[in-house]
Amino acid sequence: MYEEDTEHETPHRPPVKRRDILPAVVIALISIAGGIVLGFAIPWFPPQASAQAKKIDTLWYVLVVFGVVVFVAVETVVLYAVYKFRMKPGEEGLDGPPIHGNTRLEIIWTAIPSAIIAGLVVYAAVVLQQIDKHPKGELQMQVYAQQFAWSFGYPNPTPGGKTIVSDDLYLVKGVPVDFRLHTSDVLHGFWIPAFRVQEDAVPGIITSLQATPTRLGTYDIICTELCGLGHSLMRSTVHVVTEAQYKAYITKFVAAKTIPGATPPATTTPAATTPAATPPAATTPPATPPAATTPAATSPAATPPAAPSQASVAAAGKTIFTGSAGCGSCHTLADAKTTGAVGPDLDKFLKGKSQAFIRTSIVDPNAYVEKGFGANIMPGNFKSTLSTDQINALVTYLAKVTAK
Repeated sequence: MYEEDTEHETPHRPPVKRRDILPAVVIALISIAGGIVLGFAIPWFPPQASAQAKKIDTLWYVLVVFGVVVFVAVETVVLYAVYKFRMKPGEEGLDGPPIHGNTRLEIIWTAIPSAIIAGLVVYAAVVLQQIDKHPKGELQMQVYAQQFAWSFGYPNPTPGGKTIVSDDLYLVKGVPVDFRLHTSDVLHGFWIPAFRVQEDAVPGIITSLQATPTRLGTYDIICTELCGLGHSLMRSTVHVVTEAQYKAYITKFVAAKTIPGATPPATTTPAATTPAATPPAATTPPATPPAATTPAATSPAATPPAAPSQASVAAAGKTIFTGSAGCGSCHTLADAKTTGAVGPDLDKFLKGKSQAFIRTSIVDPNAYVEKGFGANIMPGNFKSTLSTDQINALVTYLAKVTAK
């Protein structure tokens, strides 16, 4: 009969006792408390400036709490195992206790993390649903992204008026906004840190983002997608103002129906509304025609508007270059005091060039690509984003300052 050889069995280490674990548990609890305090003390974000920010911050701090608990618990087990079961001098031949599995422990360490993850996922989904709501009275704003600038489209208060486009974003405190995001080239990320909201502008589709400003001030707008060489320059600001300030800003744009220096449309006065053309029969003798009482030389319709000067057109072009067109963020131009390096130095590139060449370089930038720069870096949609008057003003300005 086979007899078990017990004389040559390898001795085992003594099993772990509960009192040995107690110090590790105490250290873990202290670490968890300290980690949570530190997590709440760190200023992760700028001041809250939207209704959505509070919900996002609450979600963040819930994640911080659970993250600290799970991290400390796992690291405590790892460090305790390293300390408790490390090999000591003279124990080279010892084995650990013959443990072949613990079903209860395996169920616990599988069920608890699964429940935590499921709970956080559901909570995050609820928060997302809340911040994506479309409240009544929201204002729809268009956001246009291009390499490497933002511009914004405002609803025109004038019935039938075209969308007002500006490179400045003004919002009214307390008025919810539905941002509609467009991009003319690549993927861009529209992020307002103080609002705690972010959404991508995706080529070919229109995405949306909701926010309700709650705090007056000026806040950063940042592109969160690596959109090209000038990505780091793709920044703007949002101004949260009172309703009166917002109306004054929009009124300024409505009043300026053409850019400064652009040729205004000819004005005509219908005969039916010109008093001199329709004098009452009872007060005006038939022998006196309207032309005798209202000389053509003094009729408003007979006086054409004065043509804008080259200086005023160039001044308008400079405003466009440094403002809505975003040219200064990519190009160096001494007169405009811009130092962009994404595209060619215009003081050198355009020196001695004709207005026709400059115009082509704006509306069809790939027609001539300067040595050392790649194609498709400059947006090719300026013909649609800028009016004819704006392009004319921009060409006039660039031709003037690079001819020196």
